[in-house]
Amino acid sequence: MPKRRELKGLRGVHVDPFVIIYAIIGDRIVFLHFDHHDQVYNVATIFSPSQMEELRKRFEGFEPP
Repeated sequence: MPKRRELKGLRGVHVDPFVIIYAIIGDRIVFLHFDHHDQVYNVATIFSPSQMEELRKRFEGFEPP
């Protein structure tokens, strides 16, 4: 599910009682954070727009071995 506000550009899925925060970059899913629901949104706000842009640059054209 797409996130809003501070987490705009990220997605999350609930696996009770946990939440997985991830980004879709190109045709890849990049897992960024996994934590208990009560904690995940406090920590996940560390992903600023500039950090998300850096992730996109790093994964652009990446081919797994």
